[in-house]
Amino acid sequence: MYCFRCGQQLEPQDPNCPSCDAPQKRRQRRRHRLFVGLIIFISGAFVGSVIDSLLFKGQTLEKSLFRAFTGNDDSTPKATDTSTIPLPGLDNRKSSQYKEPLEPDVKVSQKPPPEIVENPSKISLPKTQVPLTISSSSKIVEPPPIKNSAEEVLIPTVSTETVNADEISSPSLEIPAIVVPKIEKNYSLSIDRSELLEESNGNCYHGSVSPDGKVLLFSSNRPTGDGKNFYQCYFRDLDGGTASARLFPWPGNVWTPEFSSDGRMLVFSSDKEKREHIFVLDRLTQQVKQLTDGGAKNMMPSFSPNGEFIAFCSDRKGTNDIWMIGTDGNGLIQVTSGQEDDREPRWWPDGRSIVFTRVKTKYKESHILKVPLEPIGTPSGLITDPSRNWFGDPSPDGKYIAFVRSGKPDGSENVIHIRRIENNQEFLVSVKGSEGYRPIWTFDGNSLVFHIERKEKRILYKAALKKTFQ
Repeated sequence: MYCFRCGQQLEPQDPNCPSCDAPQKRRQRRRHRLFVGLIIFISGAFVGSVIDSLLFKGQTLEKSLFRAFTGNDDSTPKATDTSTIPLPGLDNRKSSQYKEPLEPDVKVSQKPPPEIVENPSKISLPKTQVPLTISSSSKIVEPPPIKNSAEEVLIPTVSTETVNADEISSPSLEIPAIVVPKIEKNYSLSIDRSELLEESNGNCYHGSVSPDGKVLLFSSNRPTGDGKNFYQCYFRDLDGGTASARLFPWPGNVWTPEFSSDGRMLVFSSDKEKREHIFVLDRLTQQVKQLTDGGAKNMMPSFSPNGEFIAFCSDRKGTNDIWMIGTDGNGLIQVTSGQEDDREPRWWPDGRSIVFTRVKTKYKESHILKVPLEPIGTPSGLITDPSRNWFGDPSPDGKYIAFVRSGKPDGSENVIHIRRIENNQEFLVSVKGSEGYRPIWTFDGNSLVFHIERKEKRILYKAALKKTFQ
C-alpha cells in the first residue's frame, strides 16, 4: 500500500504515512483549507454583490465590497423603494428618490436649499417616507402688546429687544410686491354649477388645485390598511379621470395641504410629534423641511403669492395669533397679538396683507379682517356683520372674497358666501342638503374648491363660476 499524497510505500496494516501525517503536516493542511475557504467566500460575496447591484438595482451597492473597489464613497442613503406616483404631466426622469427609514431622519439646517432652475412642475413624487430637515426659526418681529382696548391692534414698531435665545428681533420687514393682473373690464360673478370632486369611505376635505388646474390635492382619513386611519395627503388627476392616490406615507395626520403659486412647494401641518407643526415639501428636491418646533400648536398654513413666506396660526404666546415665517425656516414674525382668537390666515393677492378670522364669541360671532404687513399695521374689517363669518379667502384679483357664514348661534347651518368687496353684494354657493366649508379659490379665479358635510361625512366639491363683463 502506498501513500496517496507522496507515493511512499507504507507498512502493512498501517494506513498513516510517517511523512504526510506528521502533526506539522496536518496543521499545514488545515491552514491551507481555511485559506482556500476564505478566498472562495470572499469571491462569492463579491460576485453576488456585483450581480445584485448591477442587475437587480438593489440597495447593497453602498454596503458591498464592490463599493470599495469602485471608489464610490458617497454617503447619501439610496432609496429602498424606487416606485413613484407620478403627478399628471410631470417628468419622472428628473425626480429623485426618498429614503425610507423606519422613522424620519432629522437633519438640522440653518440655510435654505440652493436655487434650482429646473422646471418644478416636471417632477414626480415617490410613494415613500420622506426625510425631514428641521430649520429652527432665528429671527422674530412682533407687535407690541395692546394697551388700550381689546378691540384695537396698535400699529407696531419693530422691536429691538431680545425675545429669547433663538428669537431675535430684526430691523425691518421687506416683502416683495406681487404684480396682480388687471382686468380691463368690470365683471360680476355668479354660480354656474357645482360638481363632485372626491368622495370616499373616509372624509375628504381642504382641496387645493395646482396652478395649471390639473391636479387636486387634499387630505383624507380613508383606511390605508395600517388600522390607524390618520389623515394623509392625497392627489388626483382632474383631467385623466384616474383614481386618487396617497402622495406619501406620513407618521401622523396631514392637515390642510396646499400648493405654492408656482406648483413647486407643498405646505401642510402635522401632529406627528404630539404638537402640531408646519412642514414644507419641495417637489423638486423631494425634501421635507419642518419650519416650526417647540411646545406650541402651529396650524392652518398658507403660502404667500411669491412663495417666500408661510402665514400660519400659533398659540406660542398663549392665545391664537397670526404669524409668518420664511420657507427656509428663518425670519419668524408675529403679525397680530392680543387676547382674541385669530386664525385661518389667507394672503391678499399682492402679498402685502393677510386676511384672517378673529373670533369674538365662540361659534356665535367672528369677523374677517385684513392686516397690512409693510409695516405691520392695525387690522381693518372686511366682513364685520354681527354673526359668525369665518375662513375668508380673497379672489386672485382681489375683487371678491369667499367665506363661510354660520346660520345659528351654535355654529351650525354653515353656508359659503361670495361677496363683491366694493359694494358688499353677495351670492351663495351651496349643495342641497349639506353645509359648506373652507372655500379656496383656484389660481385662475374661475372656480372655488370646498367641502360639504353631509351625514357627518366630508365630501369635496368644486363650484364653477361665471363672469359677466359689463
